[in-house]
Amino acid sequence: MDPLLLGGLLAVFTIAVLFSGVSVANGPLIISVGFLIFFDGLRSRELMPEIIFGKLDNFALLSIPMFIIMGGSIASMRAGGTLGTLIPPSVTMIVYGIATETSIGRLFLAGVVLGLVLVSRFMV
Repeated sequence: MDPLLLGGLLAVFTIAVLFSGVSVANGPLIISVGFLIFFDGLRSRELMPEIIFGKLDNFALLSIPMFIIMGGSIASMRAGGTLGTLIPPSVTMIVYGIATETSIGRLFLAGVVLGLVLVSRFMV
């Protein structure tokens, strides 16, 4: 079969399956199994576990859990950094108040209110 025609069929079936309401995780699985059975016959069902688990035996996939864990460690640091600039006494508020000639006391009061709102949102 012509590779251009095969790519077009794959694109059409992918769009059709994804618009049919099948989840994005299961759509490519359905399409790949369908194309595998169509081109190699029903005998290819015996090879499917080996194909699926063979692809999981990849050293590069080991980095995925580390990125997920690091994303949880970075999220807490960013949240703490945001609270650190809002809840007084904050060096950022003092510098901002001096630069804009705004009352630093009023900035601190505004920071307390916004900080408490942010803390309550984090707790929810």
